[in-house]
Amino acid sequence: MNHFKQKYLPTLFFIFIFCSLTIAYIVLVFINYDANKTMMEGLVKTNQLNIVKGYKRQIDEWLSVKKRIVFSASTFLSPLDPKKNYHEIRQILQNAITTGEFRSVYIGYENNAFVTGINWNAPKDYFPTQRPWYTVGKKRNEVTITLPYIDSDLFKDVISIVSPVYRNHELIGILSSDLILDAIQKEILSINLPFNGFAFLVSKNGQILLSPDGFSEHKCSGCEPAISAILSNEKNVGTTTYLHNGEKYLVFYEPLENSDWIFATVLNEESIFGELDEQLFGNVIMAICFGLFGVLGVLFFLFLSRKIFEHKRLLDSFAHSNVQAMAIVDKKKHIVLANEPLKNFLALHESIKVGQPLVYLQEREGKQGLIQTIIDSVNEVMNETLNAKIMQLPNEETSECYVLQVMPIIEKNEKIEGCVVTINDITHEYRLETHAKEHEQIMIQHSKMAAMGEMVGAITHQWRQPLAALLVLMGMLRVQVKDKMISEERLVESFDKAVEIVKFMEQTLQSFKSFYKTGQEREYFDCATVIEEVVSILKPIARIHNIDLSFIYDYKKDYPLFSYPNYLKQILVNLVSNAKDAILEKNSNSFEGHIIISLEEGTDGYTICVEDDGLGIQVEFEEKLFKAMQTTKGTKGTGHGLYLCKLLVENKLGGSIHVHSLSNPTIFSLFLPKGNSWTKMS
Repeated sequence: MNHFKQKYLPTLFFIFIFCSLTIAYIVLVFINYDANKTMMEGLVKTNQLNIVKGYKRQIDEWLSVKKRIVFSASTFLSPLDPKKNYHEIRQILQNAITTGEFRSVYIGYENNAFVTGINWNAPKDYFPTQRPWYTVGKKRNEVTITLPYIDSDLFKDVISIVSPVYRNHELIGILSSDLILDAIQKEILSINLPFNGFAFLVSKNGQILLSPDGFSEHKCSGCEPAISAILSNEKNVGTTTYLHNGEKYLVFYEPLENSDWIFATVLNEESIFGELDEQLFGNVIMAICFGLFGVLGVLFFLFLSRKIFEHKRLLDSFAHSNVQAMAIVDKKKHIVLANEPLKNFLALHESIKVGQPLVYLQEREGKQGLIQTIIDSVNEVMNETLNAKIMQLPNEETSECYVLQVMPIIEKNEKIEGCVVTINDITHEYRLETHAKEHEQIMIQHSKMAAMGEMVGAITHQWRQPLAALLVLMGMLRVQVKDKMISEERLVESFDKAVEIVKFMEQTLQSFKSFYKTGQEREYFDCATVIEEVVSILKPIARIHNIDLSFIYDYKKDYPLFSYPNYLKQILVNLVSNAKDAILEKNSNSFEGHIIISLEEGTDGYTICVEDDGLGIQVEFEEKLFKAMQTTKGTKGTGHGLYLCKLLVENKLGGSIHVHSLSNPTIFSLFLPKGNSWTKMS
């Protein structure tokens, strides 16, 4: 029971709260329904009055432009006589038609003269002064708009704008222009009235001018009760109502300023509240759906919350684990999280306070060097590089080593939000690596000592012949001096020869000394010169074993390199020594062997090949040829020679070593990259 309460009671509580809120919302919707109904009616009335005013303003502006054009035309016609200036009058009328977009423009005079701007000939019984447009213009004595009347040309209702024409303050005629009401008709049809509404134009005497059904009062059956309601209302502008076919309608109307017209719109009241009822129904359905989705949302939220809680628990466990020291810093460089191992790493006497700036650690007693390194690394990552920084922090005195990692936290918009700082103790791995390097160095020194034995043997052989010659020369000089059988010139010549022999021995000794000088710095040297030194020292001992050691290269060229010449010498001595041993295993001293060293220049570096015609290498040794503790010489080999060659070539010289042919002949090749040797040498 307790387990049920702990696991499901919070979920049921959330569902109960959400369902209660949903029911309260539905009740509130019904309570406010009547108020919303009244408010809806008020909003509709306000909106419709605004629509009426807006379209009334557009029609007023349209009529105002037409009136100005008619008035301007009447002004131009005032000084013209219909008999003398017939063509000028007709041109003015045609211009007015074009400018005002009238169906026709014409003028009638007091003497019943008549001029029109269109191609229409008036009948003989046509008297302008008796036409409705003439009588209206004369009666109003201003630019005005007529009521619909039967046109003599079209034989249907038209509306005209008329203007009196005066000359010397005396009325001489009336100018009339027939309106094209299609534009207003389109405007009325384009009015998007809700609730089955419609709009129409009516004169103040109740005659329909324009309606959605056209230019006729017989085509708008719904307009008649609306017109009756407008005319019976005492207000000139506003709202009224009427009943028609058992339904109630709202009428909104306002008179035009430039005419005796009234613009009106009609809405069905039941349609207004019908939509409100639909909205009420929709709100109830939406509330129910909202409640259902809310319950599902609560369940999903609880599911996610449980997942987030589990992830947070894992993160907290990781952050406070004793495996590694860890801290999280926000974008203001304030500490958000710091675990206990970090405090121990920094040798602090108290726990690290969350929320403090990172630099506050400088004020605490601890490993200030490590603290300063952390602060500098965080500043570099967050202010400059925005990239992760990983660095080793070795302590030579204690042989301890830590790895500091500063990982930036970057949002999708590439803005940094903070960083994660971790410190790992890699002392064990560091000591193993140090031991491996020391062992590697010992192996290199052993290899060097082994090669030195080769060199000592070569020098011993090289010195044997000059020492014997020097002893013979000294013995001959002793006898000749004792018997006084040598001239002074002969004595000087003998001494010069002795000096030459000693210089040769000294040169051999200097080559040996330079071969194994202790300098381990990179330097500029000529690759061919270094190989020549190796060949000159190893050639005598090769000759002892009836082996021809030769060096092939283009002596006219320079081969500059910026690297370690001693390591290159050591590699070549190992390869030549292996080649010599392979030849001796194949042949006795009675057969001549060959070792050829070649040097070629490529685009990116130099290729040195060591070729011999010895016994060769078995195929099964090819894959493990350059691995440690692997030898092709059985008990005679140590398994370090080629492994050290590969180690020196790749780690020291930055090149590579390969075997291109296992036998007939055996060929090893070294590739040494140039880098920027040419630029530095020049």
